Amino acid sequence: FIGREEEINKIHKILLPYPHSQYPLVTIDGIGGVGKSTLALEVAHHYLRNYDKLSQEERFEAIIWISAKQTVLTAQGIQIRPQVFRTLEDIYAAIAVTLQRQDITTVSSKEQIEIVRNALIRQRTLLVIDNLETVDDEKVITFLMELPAPTKAIVTTRHRVDMAFPVRLKGMPWKDADVLIRQECEERNCQLSDDDSHRLYDYTGGVPLGIVWSIAQISFGH
Repeated sequence: FIGREEEINKIHKILLPYPHSQYPLVTIDGIGGVGKSTLALEVAHHYLRNYDKLSQEERFEAIIWISAKQTVLTAQGIQIRPQVFRTLEDIYAAIAVTLQRQDITTVSSKEQIEIVRNALIRQRTLLVIDNLETVDDEKVITFLMELPAPTKAIVTTRHRVDMAFPVRLKGMPWKDADVLIRQECEERNCQLSDDDSHRLYDYTGGVPLGIVWSIAQISFGH
C-alpha cells in the first residue's frame, strides 16, 4: 500500500469512539479505480494487524467486510463477478456469520433489526460496505444512518452520502505514483524511462488502477 497518509489519519480519527468522534459513518468517494476499496481494506487491516498495540478504546473486536462489486478489471478487460451484497438482508447475513449469531437469520424480518442492534452493541464493530452505489435498497442507507454505538462503518462509493464524514479520493500525487510505477515495473519485469513514467502519470491522472493496468499491458508487450 502506497501513500494516502492524510486520508488514513482522517479516517482513524473519525473511527474513534464517542466523545472523540460523533460520526458513526465515513464515506470514501471518488471515481472508479482511484483506490477507494484498497484504502478501506488498508484501514481494516491496520486494526487487524495492530490489535495488541492499540488502546482499548481504539480497538475493534469485530470487522465485517461486505462487497457489492459487480465487475473487476483484469489484464483481459472488465470481468463480471458475483454480487454478494444486494439488500439489507445480505448485511444481516454477513453480521450473523461474523458475530456467530445465527439467530439473526432465523427470525422474521421485523424482528431482525432489534436482534442485529443488540448483537452490535455488545462489542465495538467496524462494518465496511464496498461499492454502495450498486445497491438499490434504500433500507441500507437508513440502517447505516442509525448504527448503534459503538459500531462504526466505512462505505466506499462513487456518490456522496448525507450525514456521513466524506473522504474524497483523487489521483495520487507524483511522489506516490512514482513509487507505484517503479514497484509495478519491478514486479512485472519491465522498464520505463523517467520520461515515459511521467507520460503514464499524466495520461492516467495519477489514478492507481490506470497505472497498474497500463503497466500490466506493457509487460504483455503492448
